[in-house]
Amino acid sequence: MSILLLMDDDGPPFPRSLFSAGEQGIWLDPSDFSTLFQDAAGTTPVTAVGQPVGLALDKSGRGNHATQTTAASRPTLQQDSNGLYYLSFDGTDDGMATPSIDFTGTDDQWPTALATLV
Repeated sequence: MSILLLMDDDGPPFPRSLFSAGEQGIWLDPSDFSTLFQDAAGTTPVTAVGQPVGLALDKSGRGNHATQTTAASRPTLQQDSNGLYYLSFDGTDDGMATPSIDFTGTDDQWPTALATLV
């Protein structure tokens, strides 16, 4: 399971506000099915839990979309008992890549990623 937590000194902000002044970063939202696709080209939308995710669109407005071109290495969309969606990685070869993100000069807020494999 992979969870992205975005936090600053005052607690968790609304993710879009993290990028309002041009800060670099990425915002992937597995609960927004309109941003998830089964293929890296973005032609087959994710419509249900258990489907692979080959493209996750970045909602930050920076275009740092995450992709996986190898079908067997794509995470799958899952839903926990509280109804929250997440991407599940197999711990072997699943992964997604993003373009290089330059974080130099961005010390106002620190995104934190917490990944737990199941």
